[in-house]
Amino acid sequence: MKGNWAHAAARYLKSEGLRQINQEAYESLVPEAVRNNSLPMVPDSRAYFGFRPPAPQTIRAHYNALAPYYEFQLMTVFGIEVKTFAFLAEFIDTMKPKSVIDAGCGTGLTTAFLAKQFPDVNFFAYDIAGKMIRRAKARCRKLGLANMQLFLAEHLKISGMPRDGFGLLIAKCAFGGENAVIPEFLNCPSPSMAQEEFYNGDPTMQRWEATLAGFARLLKPGGIFLDIGLACPDRDAAVWTLADRVGFEKDDSLETVIDTPADGGRTLAVTAVGYRKI
Repeated sequence: MKGNWAHAAARYLKSEGLRQINQEAYESLVPEAVRNNSLPMVPDSRAYFGFRPPAPQTIRAHYNALAPYYEFQLMTVFGIEVKTFAFLAEFIDTMKPKSVIDAGCGTGLTTAFLAKQFPDVNFFAYDIAGKMIRRAKARCRKLGLANMQLFLAEHLKISGMPRDGFGLLIAKCAFGGENAVIPEFLNCPSPSMAQEEFYNGDPTMQRWEATLAGFARLLKPGGIFLDIGLACPDRDAAVWTLADRVGFEKDDSLETVIDTPADGGRTLAVTAVGYRKI
C-alpha cells in the first residue's frame, strides 16, 4: 500500500498492546457475562423484523460495560483491522481533508492512529459511552495528540462541533451497530411490501435516516461520508437508499472491499462505501 500504511498500522496496533488472538483466547480474556450481554431488541409490531432499536440509554449502558474489553474483540480480527486502518490512512493521504470526524469512535483506537499519521489534520471523535471516551482521552494524552478532540455524544444529539463543516466523516459499524442495532440485516423487504412503506414505517430505518441526516449536517458541501461495515449487500442497499433521501450521492469510485483470511478457511470482509454531500 502507498506510504507503507499497512506496516504503520500493524506497528501502531502492536504498540497499543493488540495482537491476533483466536476465539478461545478471547473467551479466556473476556468474562462470559460480558460476552453474552447482547443488546436487547424491543418488540414492535410496526417493524418489518418485529423489533425496534433499543433506547440510547440502553445502548450507552451496554457499551460502558463493554469498554474494558472492547479491544479484545478487535484482536480476534487483527488482520482486517490492520487493512482497514491502512485503507483509511491512504484515503486521507489522497483526499487531504483539513478536518475529519469519527462518528462512534469507541476507545479512539482508529482516530488516534490517523491523528498520529496526519498531525496537520484536525480530528474530532465522539461516542455514546462515557467509559469509551475516557479510554480514548487517556490514549490521546499518552500519544500527545494535540490535533485530536473527543466528545461524549450520540448520533442523534451532536453538539460542540465546528460550524464550518468537516471534509470527511468516518463511521465504522454505525448501521447495525451502535445507534441502530439489529442482529443482521438478512433480507430486503418482501415483494408484497412497498419500498416506501418499509423505509418510512420501519423504526430501524427511521433511526438510520435520522442518523444519516445528522451526518449530512456535519459535513461541508462536497464532503465525504465513508461508511465502513461488515460486507452485507442488503444493509449497504438500505444505507444507499436512505443516504440519497437526506442529500448524499453515492460515489462509486470511493467503494472498496477489504478482506482477509479468517478461522476455518473463511474470508472476513468489510465494505467501505463513500457518499458525497450534495
